[in-house]
Amino acid sequence: MLLHSGHPGLKRVHICPQIGVGIEAFQRIGDAFLLEPVCIVENKGLLRCYVHRLDLSVRYLRAGDQLEMADEKLLSATRFPRSAVRVNFVKPKWEWSYVEAGVRQRYSHVTHVPSDTVAVLVWAKLWHKKGAEKRTEDDFFTAQKVLVILGDQLFDGHDSRSEGHTSSNQGMHPGDR
Repeated sequence: MLLHSGHPGLKRVHICPQIGVGIEAFQRIGDAFLLEPVCIVENKGLLRCYVHRLDLSVRYLRAGDQLEMADEKLLSATRFPRSAVRVNFVKPKWEWSYVEAGVRQRYSHVTHVPSDTVAVLVWAKLWHKKGAEKRTEDDFFTAQKVLVILGDQLFDGHDSRSEGHTSSNQGMHPGDR
C-alpha cells in the first residue's frame, strides 16, 4: 500500500490484484483428458501491479487413490498426490511482468491427465513483491479450485464448466497434496 497526499489529508492508493483459477477447455482424447487451466489476474487497484512470480499448479486424484489428509502446514486439507504440471508464467530472465490498473489479464497453459482421473485441483500463487528474503504474507495472493470428472464431464460444484474461484493471502501450497 502506498500513501499520497491528496485533497484534504491523505488518501490510500492500493495495489490490489485479485486472482481466480479454473479450467476453460476439457476434452477426452484417447486415454487422457486434455485440459486448459487458466489463471485470471485482475488489478482492482489504482496503480500498476508488478508480478514477480505467478505459479500455476494442476494436481489430480485417480480412481484408485486413497483420500489422505495433509499435515497442518496445508491446514489438513485433502492431499492430491499426482502432478500434471507446475509452471511459473514470469520467467526468471524477465524478472517481472505487470497488470495495469483496471485490467483483467488471462494466463493459460495446456496439459493433460489420465482418463481415470476423478478430481483435479487447480492452484495459483501470485507474488507482487520482489526478493524472497523480504516477502511477507501481504506480498502474495492465492486461488484454488477443485473440479470433479464424472464420465466425460467436468463439474465445479456450480455448473458443468469452471468459472474460477477467487481468494487472497491463503499461504497453502498443494505440492504435497
